[in-house]
Amino acid sequence: MLGPSTVTPFECVAPGIWFCDGIGEGASGSIATVVSQGNVVSAGTSSATATPITQALVDFTSGTTGGTAGGTLPPAKAGMQISVANNAGGTISIYPNGTDTINGSASANVPATRSVTLFFCAVNGNWLTK
Repeated sequence: MLGPSTVTPFECVAPGIWFCDGIGEGASGSIATVVSQGNVVSAGTSSATATPITQALVDFTSGTTGGTAGGTLPPAKAGMQISVANNAGGTISIYPNGTDTINGSASANVPATRSVTLFFCAVNGNWLTK
């Protein structure tokens, strides 16, 4: 949601996919905030069917044992950061978008319950984890 009298740049990285700077950012007092995707129930078992990750913070609350259910990251653009929390009860898989990679690979596992993995992008097309 854009506030009144705001200017926000939008970028189209692929047909029908728009990104913008500044939306979803805010503050609570002096602490910076980002938009959370909230609790996500993951049903997909591949990069094609995994839950799309659309916000800077996401909490997976269910998935399948064995690391097949999970989410798909948006296209990797330099400067992006996404925190993925795993409260699913088992390992979940996070997939890159299209030809992007995660640490040079086609997927990454987020360890079992109550862990958080930070995905960040320093170079377009390649997510790194911390």
